[in-house]
Amino acid sequence: RAKYLVTTIADYDAALAASPLSGSDWQSLNIPAANNTNATTTVSFSGKAIGTYYIHWYVESGVVYGHSLTVTAPPRTYGGFGPYTLLSPEVTLSLNKTSIDEGGGAATGTATLTARLGGTALAPAGGITVPLTYSGTATHVTDYTATTSITIPAGANSGTISVVALADYLLESSEAITITAPASVTASSITYSIIGSPQSLTIVDKTDGAVIVEKYRPTTPLAATPAAEPSTNGSFRIRFASTSITCTKAVKVDFTVNASSTAVSGVDYVPIGVTSVTIPAGSNGIELPVTVKNNNIVQGTRKLDITITGTTLLP
Repeated sequence: RAKYLVTTIADYDAALAASPLSGSDWQSLNIPAANNTNATTTVSFSGKAIGTYYIHWYVESGVVYGHSLTVTAPPRTYGGFGPYTLLSPEVTLSLNKTSIDEGGGAATGTATLTARLGGTALAPAGGITVPLTYSGTATHVTDYTATTSITIPAGANSGTISVVALADYLLESSEAITITAPASVTASSITYSIIGSPQSLTIVDKTDGAVIVEKYRPTTPLAATPAAEPSTNGSFRIRFASTSITCTKAVKVDFTVNASSTAVSGVDYVPIGVTSVTIPAGSNGIELPVTVKNNNIVQGTRKLDITITGTTLLP
């Protein structure tokens, strides 16, 4: 028969002095009577604090021929077995994507954030809940939705939440999400270190930013009545193809007068004088006015057309 002790004290005599053999700290260990017969004892570290431990043992009766350290007597100057270092159990966070798409009322992108225990470890009763905070250029609840915590349910190895981009009708630059968790959390009196914080995700805007030109009358959009001499002016409406779309920043739109236009600048209309217009932030489009000139020349119908040559998202 033998006893063993789990302790943080490396020296055998010091451990024995701190925990007498008659105390409850020593546990029974049975050694088979027959030669060349093995027996296994599972030593539990359950309930032990994080730290370094040693296992000392003591023979109550019988003759010791050897143990796993290949000695013929209980060691008396250092721990019989050890050292064993107990580390804080870990919860690892990970995202299954680095970016998600969002755009113009269309289907939105979703990423999955996972919290997972190491190996086959399972969460204790009540589960493990990790609080989360969100930062970055993307705005939580406005640009995307995600819960403010992630939970590994009791008896489970992992838990997940979804980060979902919200569809809007804004033409905007890519936006960043940073998901941050604390360094550790405690559940059922066990402290778990959090690994993988922070996590990063990008929302990529897929809104259709195509710009079109409409012939436009200031009082009647898309009017059937064209501009005319002597004083019926007209304009072009330069806008995003979808009337639902606006932009978070101003958009510069470059254009040119089509070579096929039959109206002559300075003769049939006042020179436009610019080769670009800027759609203001928050707007769907802008008007480019055309002032008709009364040239007192008898002539047929002339046309003026412009073509979009490029767009630039301004700072």
